[in-house]
Amino acid sequence: MADTISTDDYYRADISTKKHPEELGAWWFKNWVRLYNVFKVKFESRTVDLQKKTDLLAFRFAQDENLGPFYVDLKDDYRFVWSDLPSTVQLATKDAPYGFLLLSPEWVAAQSQTVGANLGAFAEGGGKWPIAAGEKSLREFIQERVQDKKLQSQLIELLDLLLKE
Repeated sequence: MADTISTDDYYRADISTKKHPEELGAWWFKNWVRLYNVFKVKFESRTVDLQKKTDLLAFRFAQDENLGPFYVDLKDDYRFVWSDLPSTVQLATKDAPYGFLLLSPEWVAAQSQTVGANLGAFAEGGGKWPIAAGEKSLREFIQERVQDKKLQSQLIELLDLLLKE
């Protein structure tokens, strides 16, 4: 699959679902306090149960559609999934079933153990959201505000480490 990037430009981002996963080139990020990884996924189904107060999304990873389906509750479960933009799979249609889904490292680790596969390997480029969204600003802030060059170097190194994971 082609490399995927992130962009802070809403109009350059793929905010609608696509017919094929290769059409997903840029995910939109915005600032938030939790870290999520971005995945290209294929919409399978969505079931809303008003009595149980659930909004269950079934999906498969675009990089290996033989795995799954996987499930996340889109209703108020931000510990595991970001159910609004920049995730787009919740807007999928039959003709355009592929979209982005932001999943927490905790969800990915738990599901990886369950299926015996490293699902984290399917994460797209552009870094973890939201830290990747603020990378440029964080670098500038560190360089402008931290006078101690050794500490500045350590903070930049830490930022690089966080972005790499």
